[in-house]
Amino acid sequence: KYFAECDAFAEGFDDKEVIIHDGHVGEGYSLPTKDMANAIQNFARLESIILDPVYTGKGAAGLLAVASDHLRQVLLLI
Repeated sequence: KYFAECDAFAEGFDDKEVIIHDGHVGEGYSLPTKDMANAIQNFARLESIILDPVYTGKGAAGLLAVASDHLRQVLLLI
């Protein structure tokens, strides 16, 4: 899914510059995933950052997964 397809953020971005990765939601809203639990635990232990399991935990899990595949790119978690 390209970032430029989202109306609120479309202006000023080339549709090939920014990509949304939304494949880490799991089975559904508020349902935990193993990756989410690991991300919450790692962020707390390593960075002293507390994440909630519904939004930021799953977002962090996705960020970590994408980061491991794109080590030399700039990533932004919104």
